[in-house]
Amino acid sequence: MTTYVKSVTSHGDCAIFEFRNKNDLARFANEKDIWFKSNMNIENILDELYYTHIIPSTGSVTHWRITRKDAIQAIRDGAKNETFLDVKRKEK
Repeated sequence: MTTYVKSVTSHGDCAIFEFRNKNDLARFANEKDIWFKSNMNIENILDELYYTHIIPSTGSVTHWRITRKDAIQAIRDGAKNETFLDVKRKEK
């Protein structure tokens, strides 16, 4: 099941990421030197990634699991699209 993650930096930069499943997210966390236990759920892994920058920035980064619909809306509203979703941004 595809997992969509919204990452927001302390500076307000926003990006949407896509992971195939919990194991895909866990592999990503492992590549970022985040230690995790097999019994951790997706939210626990995202909490461990608090200072891990998926997008280039400084400061803290908060990651949330969101729905596909919310991912599409965030991209339309200007978030960086790091997914396979083909979404057009709203014209301003």
